[in-house]
Amino acid sequence: MASLACLFSALSYAELTSSIPISGSAYTYSYIAFGEFIAFLVGWNLILEYLVGNMAVAISWSAYFVSLLKNFHIYIPSYFLKPFNFPAFLIVIFITFLLILGIKESAKFNNFLVILKVSILLFFVFVGIFHIKPQNYQPFMPNGFSGALTGAGLIFFAYIGFDAISTLSEETKNPKKHLPISIILSLFISTIIYILVAFVLVGISNYKNLNTADPLSKALNELNLNWASSILAIGALISTTTVLLTFQAGQPRIFFAMARDKFIPKFFSFIHPKFKTPFVSIIICGLIVSIFSAISDISVVAELTNIGTLFTFFIINLGVLYLRIKKEINPPFKTPLFPTFQILGAISCLILILSLPKITWIRFILWLIVGIVIYFISLAFRRFVVQ
Repeated sequence: MASLACLFSALSYAELTSSIPISGSAYTYSYIAFGEFIAFLVGWNLILEYLVGNMAVAISWSAYFVSLLKNFHIYIPSYFLKPFNFPAFLIVIFITFLLILGIKESAKFNNFLVILKVSILLFFVFVGIFHIKPQNYQPFMPNGFSGALTGAGLIFFAYIGFDAISTLSEETKNPKKHLPISIILSLFISTIIYILVAFVLVGISNYKNLNTADPLSKALNELNLNWASSILAIGALISTTTVLLTFQAGQPRIFFAMARDKFIPKFFSFIHPKFKTPFVSIIICGLIVSIFSAISDISVVAELTNIGTLFTFFIINLGVLYLRIKKEINPPFKTPLFPTFQILGAISCLILILSLPKITWIRFILWLIVGIVIYFISLAFRRFVVQ
């Protein structure tokens, strides 16, 4: 269900990136389609999506790191994990430094890690499939269809890597051709791997035992396959490192685009004279994510990421509808079955939004209120101070 909702949105992204290859992702597309107010709200939610999403991933990275060391009888003292999670803090600092060096250097490192992580995830599937217990699939939907919808909404942010691809439009060779292909292909491959891993995971361990930040390692440990758990933990570290790299690369480009439009201070758009990267934005994002990932709870930050992402995807689908009908654009890549896919995309995102817990809605509304206040302060500053 989550991947289907993403499919419609990914096609809309592919169309927009092919016709508007500019940094800023959904923020830039919303600006062109609906003007600066909606664009600011989308940009504000992209900040939530990337910053908070990366916090969740950093916390998970730390959990797998600790799990790996335990398999080798190395135990990190509790005061290095709570109340301040030092492994989560340090991995974000490392990724931040790497991103300052440049996209080419980061991409080479990322490509190497992706090959390793996919191999290890397939290793988990191969090992685990021989230990599946059919009774673990009963009942198949223990919380009913509404529970499955809520689950789809809560894991939605796992699919948002293609949004990060679109933030790098200005740093892509031949974006009109390569971006649509990479967006759709990344979603297709990710969906297959996610479903395979989830099928095996809940088959070898009861779902009630998997509410942890390192479920794959825990499931293998339950089978006394500590050697496989160690390999998996290494794979999880690699996997989450690539996610951190992708998200941390995307967020500064959102800041860069918003600073260029004078919504936030100009220094966010400063480019490093040697590495040609928005280094100020990268450093600020790195500091925020590293500090809050060290003191936050994974369930809270994951829920916030999902609702911000779903809101953004909802707007993107409407944006393609508006641009095609009102502005009569002729993009190099066109979404098939227009406008059916855009309507289905908007509806599916809305359904998942409505399925999320109430506390997530309350936090999201508070986030929006803060964003609206900042927008009008920024507007007043630009009109009455700058001019």
